[in-house]
Amino acid sequence: MPPDRRQVVKRVGAVVRAAFLKDLALKSVALLLALLFWGSLQLVEDTKETIELELMVAPPPGHVVVGDALRRSQVTVTGPVNDIKNYQRSVAERPIHLNASEYGLGRTSVYLNKELLGLPRHLRTVAIRPSMITFFVDKEATRVVAVKPQLQGDPSAGLTVTSVHATPSRLTIRGPASKIETLDHVVAGPIDIAGAVNSISTTAAVRTEQPGVSIVDLAEVQVAVEINAPLKERRMAGLVVEPGERFQPNETMNLRLKGPKDSLTRLRANDLRLRLDESSVQKGAGGRWTARVLVEGLPQGVIRLGSVPRVDVRRGSP
Repeated sequence: MPPDRRQVVKRVGAVVRAAFLKDLALKSVALLLALLFWGSLQLVEDTKETIELELMVAPPPGHVVVGDALRRSQVTVTGPVNDIKNYQRSVAERPIHLNASEYGLGRTSVYLNKELLGLPRHLRTVAIRPSMITFFVDKEATRVVAVKPQLQGDPSAGLTVTSVHATPSRLTIRGPASKIETLDHVVAGPIDIAGAVNSISTTAAVRTEQPGVSIVDLAEVQVAVEINAPLKERRMAGLVVEPGERFQPNETMNLRLKGPKDSLTRLRANDLRLRLDESSVQKGAGGRWTARVLVEGLPQGVIRLGSVPRVDVRRGSP
């Protein structure tokens, strides 16, 4: 390159460097401000976003929402990015509360709008899905109802459930008045008795089987299930009554018994002792004397049916 051209290039380079380095601090500040301005433009630039929402229906004191008080919806909005992010953060932290006291008792349908959803004024609503929620507000009530044990399965062959009892036998429930009125019991169990050969005593969880109705007192009760052989009846005739010291029976006696089948089948007449209760002797119509008969020797679980047995008696010792 000719000397004069090299000198020209050097002079131009020197001028450019001088121009770039002159007031470098001010130029750096200007660049930084330009970047900040560009970033702020990005934040205020409108964008579109769909936001998931949770809405909590808050009933007035002494009232309840029938069914689920927590509802879900979504809103599509456009607006500044910063406003959208702030709104997303606020609704993610807690549900949007809808004050049901403004709508009264019974079934209410509410159309969701920007004001109810608490949207910032810079955000524009594109769509709300669903745009309407329906709820039912009722008075809260309490009631005392019975506990009904629920059994599952059958005991061992030849045995049967003879009684079921829960302790406590009654509990207090709370919920919407319209649902409380239709409930007369809560359920305890299920209690598995499949293949059981003996009586069972166990704790069982209680439930109402009615959404929105809760049990106030306890979560569990004690349930006793009596399991025995099936009860049968048997008539025993011609049983001899032992005489007393002052009176003798004029007749034999018939008994009606009830108890486990095996016990009744094995029972024989000589297993029983029938004797006069001489303290009960009384003179009836027609001059007849009668006395009460005491029955002894009945097997466990076997009972006598009917009224207290009496027989005609006469004076005299054996």
